[in-house]
Amino acid sequence: MALLITTLGASGCGHSSGVRRLALRLPPYLGVGRIIKKNKIACDRVDLAVWLTKTAFGFTVTIAGLPVKMRIPVGFEPTPYLGPRAAYWEGFLQPAGLKTGRLRVRPDRGRYTWYGRHPVHATVRIAAYYRDVSRAAATVRVLLHAGWG
Repeated sequence: MALLITTLGASGCGHSSGVRRLALRLPPYLGVGRIIKKNKIACDRVDLAVWLTKTAFGFTVTIAGLPVKMRIPVGFEPTPYLGPRAAYWEGFLQPAGLKTGRLRVRPDRGRYTWYGRHPVHATVRIAAYYRDVSRAAATVRVLLHAGWG
């Protein structure tokens, strides 16, 4: 079942902007990047996974207004969960602002440990570009998870 998400920016002039509403296969997953240890925010990194309903030629994403370079993971093998090549994308944002910026979290233990007891949400804007030169876009409010992978 596809997940339909709110579209980005309406034109405001009473006519369509030519951008379709993006359908996602699953909600995006946003988690604190696991470079050193699980639940550590010292590296100030978040990772994002996005599942599309159809393959895309190009893809742009922002998290809290900051651009994220998305890619198809190295060694990607299509699976029923991940979907076909170019329909599953991953990216990361570093620095993410986990300590003092837009994605600021309130540590649960010490200065750099966050278990998610104090939830943080981020606005993720997604645009997918297709070979037929059409595009689809969405804005999603995503919960930041305490871990990735």
